[in-house]
Amino acid sequence: MITLEPAPQLSKLATGLRRHSTFQSRLTYLNSGKSAISLLIEYFKFRGRIKDKNGSVFIPKWVGSPVYQEIAGSAIPSTSPEIAHDIYMMYHQYGFSQDIKKYISSMRSEQSIIIEDCAHRIEGPVLNETQREYHYSIFSFNKFHFCMLLGGIDTNDLDFSLWLNSFSKNFESSILLNLFKVADEFLVHSKNFNKSDPFSRIRKMTFSVYSSYPKALDTSVAIHEKNIERELVRRKNIYSYFAEKFGPAEILPKCWVTTYCPYAIPIKGPLKFLQEIQNILQTFEIRAPINHFDFNLNNLDPAYEKSLILPCHSQLTDVQVEFIRDLIFTKLPSGSFSR
Repeated sequence: MITLEPAPQLSKLATGLRRHSTFQSRLTYLNSGKSAISLLIEYFKFRGRIKDKNGSVFIPKWVGSPVYQEIAGSAIPSTSPEIAHDIYMMYHQYGFSQDIKKYISSMRSEQSIIIEDCAHRIEGPVLNETQREYHYSIFSFNKFHFCMLLGGIDTNDLDFSLWLNSFSKNFESSILLNLFKVADEFLVHSKNFNKSDPFSRIRKMTFSVYSSYPKALDTSVAIHEKNIERELVRRKNIYSYFAEKFGPAEILPKCWVTTYCPYAIPIKGPLKFLQEIQNILQTFEIRAPINHFDFNLNNLDPAYEKSLILPCHSQLTDVQVEFIRDLIFTKLPSGSFSR
């Protein structure tokens, strides 16, 4: 079954026998993006940017509940853009970058910290030193390809690096959590996957212990660094193909660049047609959910439209990509675009 995330490939575990060159020089690898959030919140408490548990952290409404839970122990997670927050989590939904000018102008406090949640944007932060003195980005690499559990933090804040190095030698890793993640991925990619089954409930419970074992396994890092570049190239090629074919129809998000490397590709259109496409893809074992996507590319002033979320990764064959393209041409209303 093809889903939004690639299926586990146990053959890649062999690459964990040796390390490879560092993927990003400022990157600190961790076991997950959730651990990255936890550590950043602790650092901002240490620096006094979050003074107590009444500190406020803005989070988009559709971010998963484990993120809320990770923050709730140290601050108040809030979905309201109408008030000022100590920290803003800027989420690049499905890998499509937020409109920075719109986002910053929508903030109620320009002095607030911005954390870029790059769980879906593997190419890294959009903010730079000309826009903010410091930037902080968190990653979830295992969303893009099989590397068991792996996340990270990228920042230009040297004080954070010193703070982290002062106690990171005491970090622990968990082989058990990584093996559980592999088993979970096999389950998610099975034809009979059901979110309400007992294993899925246990799966959600494990999220709460991620921050207790923040150290990344060397095996996970090695798999990632060995295979990620190939994955990026494939994703960019798939996206470029869809952007070229569907650009005139304006059914894709408007992007700053055409060389995107997205987590997934949202396609908007009349709901009944999206559902018909979804059902046909399901019969060919391609799972594409219908979710809301913010076509304004601004978490603080979103313009949600229901969209079919298409997978975009290396396990899609050229034949499958062509099939999806032709299906969209066939099912969307005539006049949407020319062939």
